[in-house]
Amino acid sequence: MMNKQNPKYWCHTCNIDLQSSKSLEEHNTGRRHANLSIGQAKPPKKERMPPPIDEADLFELISRGHFQNVVILTGAGVSTAAGIPDFRSPGGLFETLRTKFGKKYPFVYDSPETLLSRNFVTAHPDVYQYEILP
Repeated sequence: MMNKQNPKYWCHTCNIDLQSSKSLEEHNTGRRHANLSIGQAKPPKKERMPPPIDEADLFELISRGHFQNVVILTGAGVSTAAGIPDFRSPGGLFETLRTKFGKKYPFVYDSPETLLSRNFVTAHPDVYQYEILP
Protein backbone atom coordinates (compact mmCIF):
# COMPACT_ATOMS: atom_id res chain seq x y z
CA MET A 1 0.00 0.00 0.00
CA MET A 2 1.40 3.38 -1.03
CA ASN A 3 0.77 6.56 0.94
CA LYS A 4 2.67 9.65 2.05
CA GLN A 5 4.27 7.75 4.93
CA ASN A 6 5.25 4.73 2.83
CA PRO A 7 5.85 5.70 -0.83
CA LYS A 8 6.37 3.00 -3.43
CA TYR A 9 10.14 3.57 -3.75
CA TRP A 10 10.94 4.29 -0.12
CA CYS A 11 14.32 3.29 1.35
CA HIS A 12 13.50 2.25 4.90
CA THR A 13 17.18 2.17 5.83
CA CYS A 14 17.91 5.79 4.80
CA ASN A 15 14.38 7.10 5.35
CA ILE A 16 14.04 8.72 1.90
CA ASP A 17 11.78 8.46 -1.17
CA LEU A 18 13.71 7.65 -4.37
CA GLN A 19 10.82 8.27 -6.82
CA SER A 20 11.55 5.33 -9.17
CA SER A 21 12.61 1.70 -9.09
CA LYS A 22 15.82 2.52 -10.98
CA SER A 23 16.74 5.24 -8.46
CA LEU A 24 16.02 2.91 -5.56
CA GLU A 25 18.11 0.16 -7.14
CA GLU A 26 21.07 2.53 -7.70
CA HIS A 27 20.68 3.96 -4.22
CA ASN A 28 20.79 0.49 -2.65
CA THR A 29 24.22 -0.11 -4.20
CA GLY A 30 25.66 3.16 -2.85
CA ARG A 31 28.19 3.57 -0.04
CA ARG A 32 25.96 5.69 2.19
CA HIS A 33 23.17 3.12 2.05
CA ALA A 34 25.62 0.31 2.77
CA ASN A 35 27.07 2.18 5.76
CA LEU A 36 23.60 2.83 7.15
CA SER A 37 22.68 -0.82 6.63
CA ILE A 38 25.53 -1.96 8.87
CA GLY A 39 25.09 0.89 11.36
CA GLN A 40 28.16 2.98 10.48
CA ALA A 41 26.28 6.16 9.59
CA LYS A 42 23.25 7.98 10.88
CA PRO A 43 20.30 8.76 8.63
CA PRO A 44 19.84 12.43 7.81
CA LYS A 45 17.63 14.33 10.21
CA LYS A 46 14.56 15.94 8.78
CA GLU A 47 14.74 19.68 9.19
CA ARG A 48 11.68 21.16 10.77
CA MET A 49 10.27 24.39 9.44
CA PRO A 50 10.21 27.15 12.03
CA PRO A 51 6.76 28.33 13.10
CA PRO A 52 5.32 31.21 11.07
CA ILE A 53 5.97 34.71 12.42
CA ASP A 54 4.26 38.00 11.73
CA GLU A 55 5.87 41.04 10.12
CA ALA A 56 6.64 42.81 13.41
CA ASP A 57 8.39 39.73 14.82
CA LEU A 58 10.34 39.30 11.57
CA PHE A 59 11.67 42.87 11.74
CA GLU A 60 12.49 42.46 15.41
CA LEU A 61 14.47 39.29 14.75
CA ILE A 62 16.32 40.91 11.85
CA SER A 63 17.23 43.95 13.96
CA ARG A 64 18.58 41.69 16.73
CA GLY A 65 20.81 39.84 14.24
CA HIS A 66 18.92 36.57 14.61
CA PHE A 67 19.29 35.76 10.91
CA GLN A 68 22.75 35.34 9.36
CA ASN A 69 21.73 35.57 5.70
CA VAL A 70 18.71 37.50 4.48
CA VAL A 71 17.49 37.52 0.89
CA ILE A 72 14.68 39.86 -0.07
CA LEU A 73 12.81 39.33 -3.33
CA THR A 74 10.70 42.21 -4.55
CA GLY A 75 8.69 43.05 -7.59
CA ALA A 76 9.02 45.96 -9.94
CA GLY A 77 6.56 48.08 -7.95
CA VAL A 78 8.61 48.37 -4.77
CA SER A 79 10.22 51.62 -5.87
CA THR A 80 6.91 53.23 -6.86
CA ALA A 81 5.58 52.65 -3.34
CA ALA A 82 8.59 54.65 -2.14
CA GLY A 83 7.72 57.53 -4.49
CA ILE A 84 10.29 56.73 -7.18
CA PRO A 85 8.68 56.80 -10.62
CA ASP A 86 9.03 53.61 -12.64
CA PHE A 87 10.60 53.62 -16.09
CA ARG A 88 7.38 53.57 -18.11
CA SER A 89 5.06 55.84 -16.13
CA PRO A 90 4.57 59.53 -16.92
CA GLY A 91 7.53 61.36 -15.43
CA GLY A 92 9.57 58.17 -15.38
CA LEU A 93 13.01 57.57 -16.85
CA PHE A 94 11.82 56.63 -20.34
CA GLU A 95 9.79 59.82 -20.71
CA THR A 96 12.80 61.85 -19.57
CA LEU A 97 15.04 60.10 -22.12
CA ARG A 98 12.51 60.67 -24.93
CA THR A 99 12.22 64.36 -24.08
CA LYS A 100 15.93 64.99 -23.70
CA PHE A 101 17.38 62.77 -26.46
CA GLY A 102 14.51 62.02 -28.88
CA LYS A 103 15.35 64.75 -31.40
CA LYS A 104 19.03 63.82 -31.49
CA TYR A 105 18.39 60.04 -31.53
CA PRO A 106 14.91 59.35 -33.01
CA PHE A 107 15.05 55.63 -32.08
CA VAL A 108 14.65 56.74 -28.46
CA TYR A 109 10.95 57.50 -29.10
CA ASP A 110 10.25 53.81 -29.76
CA SER A 111 12.79 52.15 -27.46
CA PRO A 112 14.33 54.50 -24.89
CA GLU A 113 16.11 51.61 -23.15
CA THR A 114 18.42 51.38 -26.18
CA LEU A 115 20.06 54.60 -25.01
CA LEU A 116 21.24 52.71 -21.92
CA SER A 117 22.40 49.61 -23.77
CA ARG A 118 25.94 48.34 -24.16
CA ASN A 119 25.64 48.74 -27.95
CA PHE A 120 24.86 52.46 -27.62
CA VAL A 121 27.63 53.03 -25.08
CA THR A 122 30.12 51.26 -27.36
CA ALA A 123 29.01 53.22 -30.44
CA HIS A 124 28.78 56.61 -28.66
CA PRO A 125 31.06 56.55 -25.59
CA ASP A 126 31.47 60.34 -25.40
CA VAL A 127 27.73 60.99 -25.61
CA TYR A 128 27.09 58.43 -22.92
CA GLN A 129 29.84 59.73 -20.65
CA TYR A 130 29.15 63.46 -21.01
CA GLU A 131 25.44 63.69 -21.76
CA ILE A 132 23.64 60.66 -20.41
CA LEU A 133 25.57 59.84 -17.23
CA PRO A 134 25.38 63.32 -15.69
